[in-house]
Amino acid sequence: MARRARDTAATITDKFYNYAVSNTEDVLGRGQAQDMSGSSEQRQTLQTVNQEDTNTETKLRNIIFCAEQTVGNKNFKVHILDLTIPAVRRYINTDLTESEKLLVSEKTMYKRATLSSICASSIEKFKNAPLSYTGFRREFLRDQIEDVSSFDPAIHDDWDSLRYIVQHFLRIIESPDNPLKRTTRERTAASLTTIPLLNTIFMQYTDVVALKWIEVSNDDTDAIKSDGLATANGDAQLGVLVVELAGGVNTCGAAKLESDTIKIYNTCAKVLNQMSSLCRKDMSARIFVVLYHNNVLFFESLSLAFDQIYIRRRHLEIKCPTTVGELKEFCSSFQDLVSWRDEVVSQARRLKDLSSWDKSFSSEGDHIDITDLQN
Repeated sequence: MARRARDTAATITDKFYNYAVSNTEDVLGRGQAQDMSGSSEQRQTLQTVNQEDTNTETKLRNIIFCAEQTVGNKNFKVHILDLTIPAVRRYINTDLTESEKLLVSEKTMYKRATLSSICASSIEKFKNAPLSYTGFRREFLRDQIEDVSSFDPAIHDDWDSLRYIVQHFLRIIESPDNPLKRTTRERTAASLTTIPLLNTIFMQYTDVVALKWIEVSNDDTDAIKSDGLATANGDAQLGVLVVELAGGVNTCGAAKLESDTIKIYNTCAKVLNQMSSLCRKDMSARIFVVLYHNNVLFFESLSLAFDQIYIRRRHLEIKCPTTVGELKEFCSSFQDLVSWRDEVVSQARRLKDLSSWDKSFSSEGDHIDITDLQN
């Protein structure tokens, strides 16, 4: 069945390719008629680059079509290259050239954060701490800054956030009746997991990222409803992060996660379409997503790679700790969490910069309207 779907897709994408190449040549022809100052080598290079982009776009459409036929991700209303699906990753590894794989990576990845020395040191201490509650707690209490005068809340925000989150989950683990080990409804679970964690890692960036929680309303329309939303601070319309709570602890199955994922990604695609009108050519249209389901947080993003082709990537998966062992695993993932946070902040800054000069140009329909996230 998979081979038949791929053969069918190849026939269809041959038509995509012929159409795309003819349009590319048409656009290049008009451009050359307007500007003949470039050399023939420059024009040839431009044509080669555009043709490579067209080939990559065609291959991605082919992979998306194959995935829709073989693994059944037909519920997205838009064309999403879903990198969370193993079959899609296999298609990419077999169908794309190394340069094309690099292009997909560049559209979706970001730099790994460098932690402060004290934060890196604390992570190693916590990872090597005893597995008992009391042993880990004693190691936590011993972990302090030797020279208090050197502490800077901006420079050492990573260390401060690490300690706050570790202590938060450690207290839950030490509690007589751990609420994360029993059935807990959605909003109660969010108040113990998603909300404190995200509030903590973004606290030093409230001038850049504005977080709102539970039935978020648009200030202008008073419309509802989003579980969590982060906008570029200073412009309530510039959405940079969406949070979706797919149930609480042991309250919903995989079907709830799937339906909520489809809902949030279909609406995020609309936001990206509007965002792309603001973005410069050297800036990717991207929105970040956090999904919570049954004590697990998925840190993801959706990027607009080509016209109407979106790439979903899961950057990090974190289990909200319910044991000391899981708390140590969280510490091991903390640098990845900070890296993801830093890219959200960078994207918010880029959107703020774009918004500051684009306000006078944008029409009513040109902004990123968070009401799209609330339908």
